[in-house]
Amino acid sequence: MKVLFVTHYSQNGGANNELLWLASELKKRGYNVYVALPKSGAFEERLKAAGIQYQIFGYRRWITTIPQKKNPISRIWEEIRIYANNRNKANEIASYAKENGIEIIHTNDSLTVVGCKAASIAGIAHVWHLREFLEEDYSRTIVFSERYIQKWFAKSDRIICISDAIKAKYQSRFVRDNWCKIYDGIIIPQCHWINSKKQIGDTMRLLFLGGTNEGKGFSDLIKITGVLKKRYGIPVQVSVAGNCSRKGEYKRIIQECGVEDSFVFLGFVTDVNKLFQQTDIFLMLSRLEAFGLVTVEAMLGGAVVVGNNCGGTKEIIRHGSTGFLYEEANIDSAAELIKKIWDGEFDLDRIRQQAFEYAKSNFCIEKTAECIEQEYKNILSERASS
Repeated sequence: MKVLFVTHYSQNGGANNELLWLASELKKRGYNVYVALPKSGAFEERLKAAGIQYQIFGYRRWITTIPQKKNPISRIWEEIRIYANNRNKANEIASYAKENGIEIIHTNDSLTVVGCKAASIAGIAHVWHLREFLEEDYSRTIVFSERYIQKWFAKSDRIICISDAIKAKYQSRFVRDNWCKIYDGIIIPQCHWINSKKQIGDTMRLLFLGGTNEGKGFSDLIKITGVLKKRYGIPVQVSVAGNCSRKGEYKRIIQECGVEDSFVFLGFVTDVNKLFQQTDIFLMLSRLEAFGLVTVEAMLGGAVVVGNNCGGTKEIIRHGSTGFLYEEANIDSAAELIKKIWDGEFDLDRIRQQAFEYAKSNFCIEKTAECIEQEYKNILSERASS
């Protein structure tokens, strides 16, 4: 089977990581995989290394900023530009698909419609993978009307939601029963193993991978650390990885909480698994996480996960069995839970081991690919019988 993936960007990142893992796994299963890119970028090198064919088409995303959509003049001009670009580029992609015998076009995210348009022009199947909340996590919104969005979602043969949280976000736009839920998966090396016997030392080591991103819960992190130190007297070291360029904006609240000496800003880190192995608790504080592959990575890396009981996070963690969930957006609940861990109220060796086994069984790329492969077969069968 020949499949063409369409991505909204050409750099490395979460959605493209998943695309590459899935495409590589499908390739192992005998699929011929192609990728459409909007422009040149760093992701090209990884596609080349994986032996995956790609083509640059220069298409635009169908999203805009929220203020721009609220401005009628700006919105109309943006609609015109995107519509004209996508009409031309969809024709180019459709021609490319026909020339290469593509059977399915698989759009890898919710930020572009051009793949669905191309599939419609070429008369072939289309799969749409929804991964983002957009307004809540990207501060972006689809520029077109709800009616226009519903029209193209309805044209897709299958819409894959990566979590129940994503399904709930987009459900009002599904005008027919063409959706399913398939969790993302990651590559788990054969040698991947954890030290389930590691002990918490004299200082509680916390890890946060959201950088100084407010949407990922950085303010909550500061407040939780303050409660742990002031109310409970727990010595804490917090390692913050990711984009930390805005840490100066939080100087005042860090001082107010009395945690200036507790934070270590690491910036971008290449070997995240090493951090998981060195930390006691990984904190997933995002108030609206679409899924959270990093949570899965933490479970595989041997960190005890404490997560916000919302979004995709609550679908990954089994409270008290594979990690812990605190009351949604409740600082005191999070701090109290961490204190109980510090006080030794839980068998952490058991939780680490169970988390590892659960993540390995449920969130591996092989399982994701198997589910998607079945949907591909179902789609082609449905088309053949219609």
